[in-house]
Amino acid sequence: MKAEKLKKSVPDILKTFLPELYQLSDLIFQNPEIAYEEVKASNWLSSFLKENGFNVKQNVGNVKTAFKAEKSTKKKGPSIAFISEYDALPELGHACGHNIIATMGVGAAAILSSLSSEIPGKILCIGTPAEEGGGGKIKLLKKGVFDDVDAAMMIHPSGKNEIFRPALARVKIFFDFYGKPTHAAASPEKGINALDALVSTYQNISLLRQQLPDDVRIHGIITKGGDALNITPEHTQLVYLVRTKNKDFLPELTKKVIACAKGAAISHNTKLKSRLDPLKYDPLKRNTTMETLFEGNLKTLGESVEEKISDIPAGSTDFGNLSYKIPGIHPRLKMVAPNISAHTPEFEKASGGKAGKKLIALGTQLMAMTAIDLMTSKKNMKKVREDFKRQI
Repeated sequence: MKAEKLKKSVPDILKTFLPELYQLSDLIFQNPEIAYEEVKASNWLSSFLKENGFNVKQNVGNVKTAFKAEKSTKKKGPSIAFISEYDALPELGHACGHNIIATMGVGAAAILSSLSSEIPGKILCIGTPAEEGGGGKIKLLKKGVFDDVDAAMMIHPSGKNEIFRPALARVKIFFDFYGKPTHAAASPEKGINALDALVSTYQNISLLRQQLPDDVRIHGIITKGGDALNITPEHTQLVYLVRTKNKDFLPELTKKVIACAKGAAISHNTKLKSRLDPLKYDPLKRNTTMETLFEGNLKTLGESVEEKISDIPAGSTDFGNLSYKIPGIHPRLKMVAPNISAHTPEFEKASGGKAGKKLIALGTQLMAMTAIDLMTSKKNMKKVREDFKRQI
């Protein structure tokens, strides 16, 4: 069978790219850039793809650090995209492993490029900035960057090998409270305290959690608490992320959270301005055909798979929005011990160490092998499309 023969050649092809892939990952890790500032990472990844025969367009979708690399083969076939993420977290650097995600994406594309004379279709690698709250993929979706893609995939570092783990729908809410300043000691009765309204909102939302479904996550930070200790706070700000597995419940949940702020503003005689970030994240939509193909390749490489799907969602990702546009998979592969969470110093250390490099080698192979399964089989692609139409 042609697909099996091609897949057997993947490990040897990977060996020719691994030193450069490791170097790419190290460069991105050592030079962390936050959302929409990933200029170096975008340029390094684009240069690698150009060197391996791809036509690369940068600043796609009017997003300066996004790119789209493509290489068409001699025969018509499906367009398969590997997704690269490369934004870092403020203060924590690559504590979500995006240096690894970025490298696996370009590595898988390079392997497929080496096999382009043997497979039909178009090979794509799309660089998507600002996954950590900036909604890069959502912006690119709106600009049509994914319109010519038949299926997409990426891999996220984790504590387990999971073919699927649910993600949460998510919206960001900004609350601004406005009061009246006065001397906090000499004439407090003449002021209106915007911080009091903020604190009451925080408490109201904390109490609201008791009456919500188990999958709901609501968490926030105070971004402005006042200007000086001896001045009654005139302006304060609170920002929340509101999440749920149930995409249809998100609007109602959002209203409940905003009501907590409205009540607090009234009780403290402050003015309230609330606004929603327009970049709402969707939950992940499954594609069991792609998952099955990926799992088969994982087992072929001697890796075990977590059989039970976790009930605990793994945060939110703008790949969820992409999964409602085109078929896609977002599996997770083991890089750290199960008790180590992403967005921690321990996870960041692993991303830049031997564990991260081991995952690069494994994940790059797996995505290349799964893409071969799709590009060499009309039957597989037909089932992928059917799954996409059928599954919620």
